[in-house]
Amino acid sequence: MKLKETVSMDVLKEFNFMMVEHNTQSGFQRFTKHYGIFLVTVCNNQLEKAIQITLNADGRQPMKNNRIVASIHQINHDLCEMAVRGYLELPQHSVEPITNDWDKQMRESNPFAFMMQDC
Repeated sequence: MKLKETVSMDVLKEFNFMMVEHNTQSGFQRFTKHYGIFLVTVCNNQLEKAIQITLNADGRQPMKNNRIVASIHQINHDLCEMAVRGYLELPQHSVEPITNDWDKQMRESNPFAFMMQDC
């Protein structure tokens, strides 16, 4: 997911992103925002305004009390708002809804399937 080419990087300030790097000669800009233990970065050079989400935590430490669900909810809220405002480049093709066949998944992943009789 990335910002549209026609959208200025400055719109990220509306979502409390901070500019952490700017090169006036090349025009390079990097914006970041922390959502709990996640770091979201957007830059306009090699990532071409791509939105990159990184887990910004020590993987050796326990994840408890980090409110991961709340952080993901905040990221999702901002991305949805960006999409509503027309800032994001969305895929041109329609996405087919995914149906979840719980019974089929259980049959396929059941380690004790060999004990069950097929009726």
